[in-house]
Amino acid sequence: MSAWFRAHRHLYPANWDEIAAGVKAAAGHRCAACESPGDGRNSLGVHHVNMTPGDCQPSNLVALCWSCHTAAHRLRPRPVTRDETIARLRRRHELEIGQLCLALRIQP
Repeated sequence: MSAWFRAHRHLYPANWDEIAAGVKAAAGHRCAACESPGDGRNSLGVHHVNMTPGDCQPSNLVALCWSCHTAAHRLRPRPVTRDETIARLRRRHELEIGQLCLALRIQP
C-alpha cells in the first residue's frame, strides 16, 4: 500500500479492498493494457478513469500494473472512458516495444 493511498484512504469506499479484488479477478490478474501478470515485481492496482476514488462503477475501474497505472495518471488529455484509457496505454506500450526492437535491430 502506497503512502499516497494511506493518506487518502478516506476518499475510497469502505469496501474498496473487495471492489479492487473483484476488478483484478475479472482481469485475470493481468494488466488490461500491457497484459503483464500482477506479480511481486510489477504489482497490479486499480485505476479510476475519472480520477475520482469514490466513483467505483465498473466502467470507471481498470486493472493496471504499476508501470501502466503511473502512465495512466500522465495521459493528456485525460481519457474519458475505460476503453480509451486501455487503448492509449496499449499504443504507448507498442511504441516502447517498437523503439526497443529498433534499438536492438530486431523484428517485433
